[in-house]
Amino acid sequence: SFVTPHWHAQALRIAILAVFAASLGAQGGHSAEDRREMPVAFTGTTTAPDSSQQCPKWAPFNRTVPAMWFGGPLPETPSALATISKYAVAVMSSEGTLSVQQCAALKQIAPSLVCLTYRQTAGAWPLDPPFSTAVPAPAHSGWWLRADNGSRWLSPAYMWDWRNDSLRQWYLDTATTSLIREHPAVDGAFFDDFDGAVCPFESAYAELPSRYTAADRVAMHNAKMSLFGRVAPAMCAGGQLAVFAMAATFGDAEVPAEYRCGVNESATLHQLGAAAAGSFARYRIWPRLEQLNEAKCTFLMLEMLRERQAQIEQFFYTIVERGEALSDVPVAAFLLVRGPRSMFGASAGWVDADWSWHPQFDLDIGTPLDSGASVVNGTVFRRRYTRGEVTLNCSTQTATILPDVNTP
Repeated sequence: SFVTPHWHAQALRIAILAVFAASLGAQGGHSAEDRREMPVAFTGTTTAPDSSQQCPKWAPFNRTVPAMWFGGPLPETPSALATISKYAVAVMSSEGTLSVQQCAALKQIAPSLVCLTYRQTAGAWPLDPPFSTAVPAPAHSGWWLRADNGSRWLSPAYMWDWRNDSLRQWYLDTATTSLIREHPAVDGAFFDDFDGAVCPFESAYAELPSRYTAADRVAMHNAKMSLFGRVAPAMCAGGQLAVFAMAATFGDAEVPAEYRCGVNESATLHQLGAAAAGSFARYRIWPRLEQLNEAKCTFLMLEMLRERQAQIEQFFYTIVERGEALSDVPVAAFLLVRGPRSMFGASAGWVDADWSWHPQFDLDIGTPLDSGASVVNGTVFRRRYTRGEVTLNCSTQTATILPDVNTP
């Protein structure tokens, strides 16, 4: 299933939010002028990757497997920060200023570590600045999706209505620029539930109030893409990378049922526009071995190779239960599509105890010799590295990662 960390990491807040919601009350509805719906049809221009763009400006990873950590809750203890510092990438799971402060604390221990903040793009947690001031403001009543009784919809955070012009501008100026771009300790941001309005794999969007139609979902998606087509290149200009938790697929081959979505990934790239080319990574979930088969494996590999051609980096994640050994299969899948700033993570969940250091994180076969894997007989994928070779056989769901014994 499509799993992202947002509601899991924040679940303990729900009871507090219920009290907060009661204190705010319904705050009424909002006018059509305040909401300003976008056209329903998918919009955008054709995107061509800009090979000259270097985004972000932090150096490509020199580790074969750039391991990431994505835990919590924050704030972390000094001993936890020391443990996190051995990873190549850390994502601070709280929104707002706390995650920025934690990036700064981590950079004091490991200056070269890449530190990302977290952003929930479906809704706002009103306990985190600057969202804590945005949520109750009467002037912002048009920023929120509404329950059928007219109150702001809490699911479990307050859900953004991206069709509102002033909300999109505020998010670009405040939630992106002032909280991300202006802080030197922050190297980028993970934007969760990116296309959930039209790919409702998450509880956040799965049960929209009945007042919202399918056309409303598309309009919300269009408006959101118009915003993030500005967010990604703006962050790139500041030397930072946006990570989008996307569920869209290119759908060129038969799409397994669990990956079918309301939008094609090509359409998303078109909507984000040429300026966003090469400026973001895509959160990708690789199934556990018992959930993998030939069709699903082949489909995912071809999807990721398409993304590699479009200069989309991989924020690659797989589930490994606590105390369980990490299989070579997801590691090989990652290495076959790894870009210079792609990253790999494996955990049982989204708290600190769910993350472990696996032996594959110490693997050293150098860096890729080509832009992506070659395909052999349709289901076998192979890629050469400077000191080894990686192969994944989707027919048998087996992998080999071989060091080159002739290369020092």
